[in-house]
Amino acid sequence: MALMVRRVILALGDEADVDDKDYYGNKRLEMAGQLLALLFEDLFKRYNSEVSSRSFAFEFLCNFHPLSEQLKVQEI
Repeated sequence: MALMVRRVILALGDEADVDDKDYYGNKRLEMAGQLLALLFEDLFKRYNSEVSSRSFAFEFLCNFHPLSEQLKVQEI
């Protein structure tokens, strides 16, 4: 907040200090790599949560289902 007030006070004294919001250099661009990284991060988190919830559900069914002994894989 103080930074914004300081810039307003400086701009009142000198018009050269005023930024042009339409100037291309003042635009924030997100490159394709950054967007792909965000997309990957979101999908990876969703994948991990689904895998953990499915493994929990499978373990629950294997332990408490009436036919759980028949569902278990027998080792040779």
